[in-house]
Amino acid sequence: MAFNLLQGEETSCEGAVMTNPDPDARPPFRKHPYYYPILKGVVLVCAALFAARFLDISDSHDPRAALLFDTTPKRPCSRAGAMPRCFAPPRGAPGHEQTKDAVAQAARCTRMTRERLYLFGTTWRSVRARAPCLQVLPAARCAEHEQTRDVAQAARCTRMTKERLYLFDTTLRDGAQTTGVDFSLEDKRLIIKMLDELGLDYVEGGYPGANVTDTELFATEHTLNNATLTAFGMTKRAGRSVSNDPGLQAILQARCGAICLVAKAWDYHVDLALGTTIEEHIQGLADSVAAVVKSGREAIIDCEHFFDGWKANRNYALNVARCAHDAGARWAVLCDTNGGTLPHEVGEIVADVARQVPGSHLGIHTHNDTENAVANTLAAVRAGARQIQGTLNGLGERCGNANLTSSSRRCC
Repeated sequence: MAFNLLQGEETSCEGAVMTNPDPDARPPFRKHPYYYPILKGVVLVCAALFAARFLDISDSHDPRAALLFDTTPKRPCSRAGAMPRCFAPPRGAPGHEQTKDAVAQAARCTRMTRERLYLFGTTWRSVRARAPCLQVLPAARCAEHEQTRDVAQAARCTRMTKERLYLFDTTLRDGAQTTGVDFSLEDKRLIIKMLDELGLDYVEGGYPGANVTDTELFATEHTLNNATLTAFGMTKRAGRSVSNDPGLQAILQARCGAICLVAKAWDYHVDLALGTTIEEHIQGLADSVAAVVKSGREAIIDCEHFFDGWKANRNYALNVARCAHDAGARWAVLCDTNGGTLPHEVGEIVADVARQVPGSHLGIHTHNDTENAVANTLAAVRAGARQIQGTLNGLGERCGNANLTSSSRRCC
């Protein structure tokens, strides 16, 4: 006869189960609602301590394995110069620096240079308090409390310096590129209505002329209370006029309040993908924006590959954003199309653009290939951008777009 601690049952040797008829007979501590989460946390902490204490990886022939629990930067052995610097092993015990097998021996001797690691568990505090933390975005404090230490009052006064942020949802266009996602016409209409009820400023419905669903979607009027329905497309082709470009004409005929056109902000793609000159592409951008404005719609320009383009040819990338603004575009949106830019780079580049194009006309569009889409979005807002593009739950091609749900919660 055995007692099953996890199930509260008695089990005979033959495998028959006899449920305890008295539930109050269970040990008192098992009645606590957080018993199992705490037990799981304790088991995981014990497993980590066991691994850190008893698993010896220093005898591995791979010197990189010796760095797992070593947190102190140390000078590599004298014969490790041929190895990549980031993988150079820490200095071993005296007497092994000059030997022929210095690298492997130094790796085996790293046990003498290891330092104590401390694990801090917060399971009990986490399960007792799940309230969201108050986060205040950096903003200038009011003059009255500028020199005081009243943090709460200073936080309340930041509302005086907040600026309008605009949320642009591209779930139905960029999010539709997610593998396995295929929105029907009815799906798009329902989602547009839902996003409008949520209070978003722009909803990008799709690319009229590119497929039957999107063409039908923009063939009828949509009555929205908050959002501006937006059509997506390309600027006019090189060598064609606005009136002689079927693709642009299909977009101009869409029934919507705004049109978002994509322009190449990386000179490499102008030459490779478009096969034209940067001067002709800039002129085509200006002509396309003018045509949208003339039609009475709001013009938005997605500066594709902007951050890669800025790194390769800063003057050209800035010229694309500046041309879009000067031609009458409401927004020049800086796109991290490859998703490889890091937050500190985004902040620096957006700040550079904001010195030439007002931040009230700058947007940010990021992808999540390095798991930094939301962080990059917040960095851009901090640097001056005032429109945030993203998708619900981060839908999108490859690793997805910026999650508009979490981005808007942080910023608004």
